[in-house]
This record gives sequence, C-alpha cells and structure tokens, in this order.
Amino acid sequence: IIGLDLKTIGGNIYQIVMIKEIIWTVMFVILLFIILRRNRAKKYLKSNNIKMAIKTTLFIDKLIIVNIVLGLVSVYFGIILRGF
Repeated sequence: IIGLDLKTIGGNIYQIVMIKEIIWTVMFVILLFIILRRNRAKKYLKSNNIKMAIKTTLFIDKLIIVNIVLGLVSVYFGIILRGF
C-alpha cells in the first residue's frame, strides 16, 4: 500500500483500501479459528466424546456466515475501487 502511494491521490481510496485489508485480515483470523475448532471436534469424535464435539462446533456455522458477509462487503468495496 505504501508502494502504491495512495495517500497522495486524495479522496477516500486509501480508507477503502485499508478497510478492505482489515476485512481480509478478520476473515483470515476467523478461518483459522474455524479450522482449529474443527480439528478439536475431530479429536473429540475419535475419542467417542460426541457431546464435546457438538459443543465445539456450535459456533462454527455462525462464523462461516460472518465470513461470507465480510467477503461480500469486500467485493463491494472492490467494485467501488474499480471505479476510481
């Protein structure tokens, strides 16, 4: 971003790019959290502890929806940036 020198162009381009990168970072952190929880649930299933596996995966479906919504917001900001 510094190499692109977006601060000198003016307008809201720099803010949109920064928001988009923050969204990508949050999406990545959520994805890592989902993967870790899934792996933990897989271990519980191997040890026949089904109750803990279900408790571990309860929150994952909501995080996937959050990631999809963040992805759509990021696509929207990408379309806005394409217009500049």
